Amino acid sequence: MSIRSRAAALALALPPLAAGASGCALIEGERHRVEVERQALETRAARLDTRELAAQLAPLAPRPGGGGRGGGGGGEGGPLPAAPADGTTPGSAGAVPAPLEPVEEPLSLERAAALALETSERLRAAGEDLHQAHLLRLEAVSVLLPRVVLRHTYTRQEDDFPEGTQVGGGSAFSRSFLRPETRTTRLDLRQPLVRVGEVLALAAASSVIDQSDARLRAERLVVEQATAAVFYAALEAERRAETFRAAVDRDTERIREIRAREVVGLARRTEVLFVETDLARARSGLAQASEDLASAREQLALLVGRPIRAALVEPVPDDPGAGDLAGRSLLSLVEEAFARRPDLRALRQQVEVEEGALRVAAGGYAPTLDFSGTLYLHREGSLEDVDWDIALELAVPIFEGLETTTRVRQAESRLRQAAFRFQAEARAIAGDVAAAWHALRASGASLDSREAELRAAEENYRLLEAEYRVGLASNLELVAAQQQLTSARLAYETERINEKRLALLLRFLMGMTVSE
Repeated sequence: MSIRSRAAALALALPPLAAGASGCALIEGERHRVEVERQALETRAARLDTRELAAQLAPLAPRPGGGGRGGGGGGEGGPLPAAPADGTTPGSAGAVPAPLEPVEEPLSLERAAALALETSERLRAAGEDLHQAHLLRLEAVSVLLPRVVLRHTYTRQEDDFPEGTQVGGGSAFSRSFLRPETRTTRLDLRQPLVRVGEVLALAAASSVIDQSDARLRAERLVVEQATAAVFYAALEAERRAETFRAAVDRDTERIREIRAREVVGLARRTEVLFVETDLARARSGLAQASEDLASAREQLALLVGRPIRAALVEPVPDDPGAGDLAGRSLLSLVEEAFARRPDLRALRQQVEVEEGALRVAAGGYAPTLDFSGTLYLHREGSLEDVDWDIALELAVPIFEGLETTTRVRQAESRLRQAAFRFQAEARAIAGDVAAAWHALRASGASLDSREAELRAAEENYRLLEAEYRVGLASNLELVAAQQQLTSARLAYETERINEKRLALLLRFLMGMTVSE
């Protein structure tokens, strides 16, 4: 290869190589950013084989040393056998170490939501979607970068031409000119110059990233909402259990007293049976509330990914801001939900993604221009003195059997479909916010009445108990007052927890998280 030929080949190769170098730098920077985001999404190390389910069963393991029915964290007679002494969890083939330590300190809603986010496989799967969206943009960048390939070719052909054979009426040539064996080593370079579809695909990749990010945030909101729902269900079950337990204690004391009065003839048998009936009813309610509490705590343990062996901390009265939310106008709440909801933003981004896909499909009508060059490092045969060649390839689509037109029509249909889904979700969000807002206002108004009812029932019970001590009230009146007090307390506690739950639900429907 001559010096002039080498210089010419180098001059031709420099612009594509420079573009390739800048593209590689872009890819490396993007790859580093993707890796940082991927590591940020991995909030805990995967210590188990993804095919094993022992980690999912670990939160249901019974507490070492017992734990009775209604204890809230699984107990004897639960769905799982006792944990082995070596700290492993029974599950699939082989023993797998329990992944996380149990919750031993009082658990607040914020802490429960944080633990649920940390251990949610669905959230991590959504994070992988975001990671794949970044890789999709890398792929779109790589299509526009040059391709450099080193090729070595060995060719052998049949050599049966006799000496002096003429080709095409020309003069005879030597058999050595045919070269039955040839070897070629070359460096092929190809650089796309005009690729409208690929450039549009690179622009559309950013919309895919934004959409995946919005879906990740929406999944985070779903996890927090599910955690809050189970958390408040457990709180409500706790309050019901406490109310029924107090009723059982009062009835137990009452039945002891009424039986003593029956022995001396101061009480009738019907009075004893009436108190026993009320005691049985209270015990039944306590058993149901205890099982509801155990169920809610086990569901919460599954969400946070670890056993819960501590009490739940009820949020302070004004934590969800029930009064502020109920006092705002419905229109402002819906508008804020439209602006904040990540799932609605994901659908809006889906519309932009489909718009980009439509542009990419329409780019199939545009011509393409590619540069290609070859630098021969070793060549044999009649062209062994040719060191390089270049080519510019212009491709103008004229007729492709309606392939591009079909892709454009499909993209238009998907765009309309995405727009319809966005509008339908907006309508559903407005309906959900309106329903939650009215329910919150109704709960706030009902809570005042429930509180007044509870105060009246407590005072009535105290007065009747005092009158019963001096013989001015009968036992039947006192038991009826106790039943009224139990019902009033149950209604008040249920409505009080319900108001907080509805306030938090409304915040979720507006796109807020637990910590906001």
